[in-house]
Amino acid sequence: MMKKRMICLFLAFCLLLTACGRRGPEDIPDEDVPVSDTEQENNETQEDTPQLPQDGGEEQPPVDEENNDAGSEEEKEEGKEAEKEEEKTPTAPKYDPLVTVKAADERVVNAAARGLSAGMEQIMLDMMDCYYRTLSDLSVKDCSALFSTKKEADWHKAIWYSMVQVRKAALIDLHLVHYNFRLRCTGVKWNGEEEVTISVTEDTSKRFAATQHVTSEKVGMSHTFVLRRVGQDEWLIKEHDSGDTPYTQFEYDAARGCDKNLAARLDYISARQATRGGAGGAVGKTWEHDYDREAAHRYMYTYSLKRNGDWYAYDNVGGNCQNFGSQVILAGGVPMDTEGSAKWYWYSNSDQNYSWINVGRFWDYANANTGYGLVAKTDGNYYDGKVGDILIVGHSSKAHTTIISEVITSGGATVDYLICSNTANYLNFPASAYYYTNHWLVQILGWNDNEPDLPVQPETPEGGETPEGGETPEGGETPEGGENPEGGETPEGGEIPEGGETPEGGEIPEGGETPEGGETPEGGETPDGGAQQPEGGQ
Repeated sequence: MMKKRMICLFLAFCLLLTACGRRGPEDIPDEDVPVSDTEQENNETQEDTPQLPQDGGEEQPPVDEENNDAGSEEEKEEGKEAEKEEEKTPTAPKYDPLVTVKAADERVVNAAARGLSAGMEQIMLDMMDCYYRTLSDLSVKDCSALFSTKKEADWHKAIWYSMVQVRKAALIDLHLVHYNFRLRCTGVKWNGEEEVTISVTEDTSKRFAATQHVTSEKVGMSHTFVLRRVGQDEWLIKEHDSGDTPYTQFEYDAARGCDKNLAARLDYISARQATRGGAGGAVGKTWEHDYDREAAHRYMYTYSLKRNGDWYAYDNVGGNCQNFGSQVILAGGVPMDTEGSAKWYWYSNSDQNYSWINVGRFWDYANANTGYGLVAKTDGNYYDGKVGDILIVGHSSKAHTTIISEVITSGGATVDYLICSNTANYLNFPASAYYYTNHWLVQILGWNDNEPDLPVQPETPEGGETPEGGETPEGGETPEGGENPEGGETPEGGEIPEGGETPEGGEIPEGGETPEGGETPEGGETPDGGAQQPEGGQ
């Protein structure tokens, strides 16, 4: 009995000890259970993070949920800004640094100084060569491989085709037997790593089959190339344009692959050629002094490809063509004309008459002048021209002035002319090779030194009285029409401008040249700007 009690007490005591000292499973490290990487990191972070003392230390501030949200928003904004900065960071270049040509190796003048590469030079030279091979054979060459788009290649082929048709329609053989061109770089603008715009000017010498005895020259023709990069130094032409007349006057007919106005241009040629039978007729005018054609020829040869510093040059404000034509006529002995109602003179940029620098106004002067100064014929046969005569060219109207430097004959009859001009600068260029196919001849015959006829003075009516009104107006003459202008006086300066005089203040309209199309607008006034479409030449 006693033993049983002792055993029961012992068991009870053991149970009590077990209950008092027992630990839960979480307190017993289980070496057989692996700890995850994340848990390990959290444990390490907690162990490494210093803890504020629980006794006698500062209290932990309560968590501010609102501030927590604000901090989160700030972090988001910072993240967005970081993303933007990453976007601004330039990407690695697609190509290695471009190797530019050395001055000793350049094939385009100024290529080295402007930072051009050999590949850039090559694509521009290839296109120009393709163009001149087209004009040499009068057969369009395929330039598709030179352009980055079919559209641009087709546009060029349409221009070249239209030029070929114009030249094939001439009375003389206009295919080229020789050509040599030189490009000069005048500007470079990069549009990113893979696109560059290059400005160049072109100087060319060539010989046409019909005029092999003389070299035709063109100087300073402008071109703009936009090149697209397709390799380390490999380029194609994205765009190309030129100041040459076929480009400036071209209107694209994509369906037919030519100029919309090609038929009209060819009609002008046919109509002109049909008049050849009327050449050699009587002049029908008289003059006191002959035009010195040799002196005119010397002057045009001297200043076709450059400018005479004694005169203002209008190249950048509409064109210098008529200004140059007037200088040639003056060099041939024809004096400036400040007399009568038709005038033609230039003393300075602020003291001149529009007929000196404006294509349409010069035509009007040559057609209308009588008495003192120029004697010209504007209604003669086209094939009666001589050296020093003016040949105005255009499309639907008078646009550009040239001067005849040589008469081309076949079988004793005139078939074409060589011409000189400014803006563009041409020396001995066949007139029938011009893309302007509508031509007007101004024959410069000579000049008169007699004073123009003065208006007949009205006689005093019988009876000795002054005509109705009682008094002769101040100045002694009644203006044409019998009445003075409002106010009774002739405008300041003594003459009514009549459209052709320099406006008050002495300024000419910008450019001075005939507006696009070449004609003076109806009413005789030159519009604001006054500039003609810049003439390109071919």
